[in-house]
Amino acid sequence: MSKASIQRNYRNAHNFDEDFFCDNNSSKNLENDKISGDDQFLGRYLSDKKITILFLVIIFSLSILFARVFQLQILKGTYYSQLAEINRTREKPIISARGLIYDKNHKPLVKNLPIFDALIIPRDLSLDKEKRNLQIEGISNIISVSVADVSSILAEKPKNYKYFITIREDIVYEEAIQLKIAAQNMNGLYIETRNKREYLNEVEFSHILGYLGKITEEELNNRGNNDDYLLNDYLGKTGLELRYEEVLRGKYGLERVEVDAIG
Repeated sequence: MSKASIQRNYRNAHNFDEDFFCDNNSSKNLENDKISGDDQFLGRYLSDKKITILFLVIIFSLSILFARVFQLQILKGTYYSQLAEINRTREKPIISARGLIYDKNHKPLVKNLPIFDALIIPRDLSLDKEKRNLQIEGISNIISVSVADVSSILAEKPKNYKYFITIREDIVYEEAIQLKIAAQNMNGLYIETRNKREYLNEVEFSHILGYLGKITEEELNNRGNNDDYLLNDYLGKTGLELRYEEVLRGKYGLERVEVDAIG
């Protein structure tokens, strides 16, 4: 077995040389270990084919993601923006007082008497069936109307109906104040003032003045712009009340209320 001589020189405080011998086979193995570094790698590596497949999967996933973002932000951005605004705010109509009718001497022939109604906006109630039933039960207890009657009235309109539906009419002032306080903690329930018509010379001018009546489904549908009239509105049926309906009724206002996630 041949020997190879290796000499190391140490330069420090004590200078000395060191000689040692190793066989040729050992030196060759050491040299091969330095050259073939792959044999010394611990773990696994991916082949070029697998890397290419992984890269294509990532590109495909990102393409789908960017396409979806483009659809939501660019193509349907306006739609979702309006939808978010609708969910963020609630619109509540402000009912105007009906105009008065005077004679030639400016003497009033009619007057308005304030009365109170209990109203519900179906869209303000929860869409969850169990929560909605609990809300209806709470409203029923507050306004002293049976759960069956409240549910029956609400069933006539879709759950997302955004206008007032009358649940109870002609509530006296003292009770209306108590109900209005209780309604503050009940989503969807409103106690609103309505003007009731009183005719001062009913016997003499009843055939001329006419009278008011609650709007029917047919009358509501026949109106050119149904948003101008609500399901619980009263309008002129005959006489001057009918002839000057558009003038006497006036224009309703609109109050926008910002709501939180639970309405």
